Amino acid sequence: MAYKILQLFFMNKIRFRHVAVLFTALFQLVSSPLSAQFTNFDAGYYVQGDPIYFLPARFTFGVWGLIITGMILYSIYQILPNQRERKIHKVVGWPMALMNFFFTAWLVAASLETVNDSLVNFSFIATVVVIVLMLLTLIYLFINTQIKNQDIFETPVDDLIVSFPLMNYFAWICIATIANVTDSLYGFGFTGNGSGELWALLVIAVAAIVVSGILILGKRAAGLSAYTLVIMWATYGLYYRNWGVSGQVAYAALGLLIYSFALFMYKVWVSYK
Repeated sequence: MAYKILQLFFMNKIRFRHVAVLFTALFQLVSSPLSAQFTNFDAGYYVQGDPIYFLPARFTFGVWGLIITGMILYSIYQILPNQRERKIHKVVGWPMALMNFFFTAWLVAASLETVNDSLVNFSFIATVVVIVLMLLTLIYLFINTQIKNQDIFETPVDDLIVSFPLMNYFAWICIATIANVTDSLYGFGFTGNGSGELWALLVIAVAAIVVSGILILGKRAAGLSAYTLVIMWATYGLYYRNWGVSGQVAYAALGLLIYSFALFMYKVWVSYK
């Protein structure tokens, strides 16, 4: 029976990779509500009230809805009969499945702090490890879709279903990695020794350098627009949350928002002039 099922898969050119991408995307979709149901974890709860400057406002976490939708659309796209043997999915498929798995792993790691007080410190460390792995995977995907392998994009649909959601994810994880590390350090008692605002300003400066590198090196307009939009959304969240708390950090975040948009528009102008 198992042999017949495997034979049916291969006859229809369905590989384990296709199933893994689809399964992990669907599991990513349900893992967040499952986490909320069985634990007290809320992905946005810790941004309320804590004096951590480099954390966006709670509403910005709604971007996960866009990211997960993009992963679901890609998982369906890559398993369609006319897509299964294309190079683009051979390049992107397994890393995408890995990203979906890491999302669920991050939720599990973050939820541990609500399960038992003795697991709080382990939770802080585990979330940082997982989100760094997510960032490294997305850097790999960025290099292999935005710098190399431009021949894998054959239609505008490829940009819409592959490049756009991938770069959405990349932008958010760039910001989320910094926020996660900041939150974990705060959990371990590092508060900047009264220099929290200065640290936040330095981090925003580093973020500006990273954004510059991504927008300069990237080659797919659809992906770069997705990256820019999410960076603008996240920095608006930083501006909104710090307004009335730290004017310096708020205006620095607003400056990064304006700078990101201006640099993207310049890249578009240079590319199409």
